[in-house]
Amino acid sequence: MKEVVSNLYPEYLRYIDSFRAIPWVTDALKPVERRLLLAVHDVAKSKFTKCAKIVGHSISNYHPHGDLSTYETLVTLVNRGFVVGQGNFGAIGLDDMSSAAMRYTECKANTFLNNLFTEFLEFAPWQELELDNEPLYLPSPVPIGLVGEGITSGIANNTCKIPRYNYVDLLTRTRELISNSTTKTTIQPIIAGCNVYEDSPGEFEKILTTGEGIIQCVPHHKTISNSVFIYGRNPLTGYSKLKSFNSDYEEKNGSPLYTVVDLSDSKLCIQVTPIKGKADANFELQIAKLISTKIHILCNFVDNDYAAKLFSIDQVIIKGYNAWKNCYLLALNSQLNKLSQKLLEYNVILIIRQIIENYPKLKTVDDYCKQYLSSNFINPNISTDNIREVASKHRIKTLIEADIDIPQIQQEIAQTQQNISNINQLAFDRISQ
Repeated sequence: MKEVVSNLYPEYLRYIDSFRAIPWVTDALKPVERRLLLAVHDVAKSKFTKCAKIVGHSISNYHPHGDLSTYETLVTLVNRGFVVGQGNFGAIGLDDMSSAAMRYTECKANTFLNNLFTEFLEFAPWQELELDNEPLYLPSPVPIGLVGEGITSGIANNTCKIPRYNYVDLLTRTRELISNSTTKTTIQPIIAGCNVYEDSPGEFEKILTTGEGIIQCVPHHKTISNSVFIYGRNPLTGYSKLKSFNSDYEEKNGSPLYTVVDLSDSKLCIQVTPIKGKADANFELQIAKLISTKIHILCNFVDNDYAAKLFSIDQVIIKGYNAWKNCYLLALNSQLNKLSQKLLEYNVILIIRQIIENYPKLKTVDDYCKQYLSSNFINPNISTDNIREVASKHRIKTLIEADIDIPQIQQEIAQTQQNISNINQLAFDRISQ
């Protein structure tokens, strides 16, 4: 039994990493995040829909796991701005306010999400991972899981801690990486309501180039009339040290060192006031230390072999960009194929028109085909099957009167072929706009 467990446990951990805890390297999204965004697109593309319906759609079609944990992720996606919410989606404070139950809240896709799904999603690889077919990643010029404010964490904090960045900053870094620029902009992580510092010089660049580094997170705060007002929160520790220190102080000294009042309304605001006679000149510094912390960034992602590995942010950016560019290329090839089919159809219609004009007594498609084979209209690129397909598709009136602009189609084909040949420059120009 011990041997069986020892063999199965690594496989179980591998499954947890792949389908629950660790983001996919191409779009930096966890499976539940991607599946929920897909579910929002499926059932709430344009109008507010109950979150319970979205969660149900996700867990029944893509993500066969707990509904409560799935809803918690949906709430996070709303609060990160990826999805538009309506209702009570909670609020952060000294003690966080939970969101309303999923049967009360509603959400829908925003413009960014709709654009993301309508452009190249169909050209991403799809696969049956756990339930229905789903995309392996969401194609975007920059990995969308890296966009925003805060830290993406694994189920356990030591699994992964991945920073997020400003979208424009990520585009800047992408352009510099693609063009092999000798000088690159060192972009820094963003944590809402906090200042982010390097623990030692070079840590921001180290995260970008190695995937590992140490940053310091200091929530915004200032002293007003002897009280310290806090306007931000460390995403990993919250105010736990602030509360536990005061509790320990009271246990040792018989009374607390300070009072803590949550003044949050539309914005986060925590007031810390020293008990009369107990504050000293370093009170603000003391509070700052209690709400600040070092964060060891560890950028673990899942790759094609479904194992968690350390990647640099630069590697993730390049992988995401190349995947998006490949989808762009597939879209252009699909467009070229459609234009080529349209050109073929136009040429077939012209031949049918010639047959009708010269042989008006012919009535059936088979007659057209026989006459085509015995006439001087034969085109080596057009078969009787083509004639049969087009003639069966349209009414005679349409075949005779349809507006056919072959030069325009040929021009569009030539432009699309040129775009395919210049895909590298075309994609670069798109992210430079």
